[in-house]
Amino acid sequence: MKRKTRILIFFAACVFLIPASAAGEWFGDLYLGLHSSQADDTEIKVNGAAVKRVDDSDTGAIFGAKIGYWFEGLPWLGWAADGSFSALNFGDIDIGVGSVSALVMGRLQLLRSEQYPRGRLQPYAGFGPGIFYGGMSEFIATPPASVLEDSYFDLGMDARGGVTFLIEEDYGVFLEYGFRSFSPTFKSTAYGGGVISFEPKIDMHTFMLGTTFRW
Repeated sequence: MKRKTRILIFFAACVFLIPASAAGEWFGDLYLGLHSSQADDTEIKVNGAAVKRVDDSDTGAIFGAKIGYWFEGLPWLGWAADGSFSALNFGDIDIGVGSVSALVMGRLQLLRSEQYPRGRLQPYAGFGPGIFYGGMSEFIATPPASVLEDSYFDLGMDARGGVTFLIEEDYGVFLEYGFRSFSPTFKSTAYGGGVISFEPKIDMHTFMLGTTFRW
């Protein structure tokens, strides 16, 4: 079993197998926002030799949802499972980016009252591993002309920070910043033989607005 897979299984077990009290607080979030992404190692190679360098930055939309739980005994501690989708365009290269993350969450509970016993204003942060997946299919005109077509499945990192404001006790709005980092690998057979490859390291900065529901 690969090291990245072992890390993900261990982390998920630590987070999601913690017993949850029935008196705790579940939450569900929906969000939409923008990403600003940068890539390193943006050379397309044939048999290890660089034949083309593509753009190394992009901005675009991102949307997603998460579900999580704040523990009753430790109301500042929780967990969340997050799923999102976005797309990257590095010049001629289009890459689909789906992600599923397992996050350990922490929060502050501010502006407490009888109506909002857990706090109406809740700054929070989360961190954990993310599974990133997607694919690309692109004609590379640089000789030897080839089609770079492949999918990827990579374990990366996901970090979040934001603030929630409850409009009512059971729903509210939030602003969130996120940072995600992963390294997809694309390889296919070049026309005439050999291997064409593209192995960028991608960092995504995300800025999101969303709605949260509590029960």
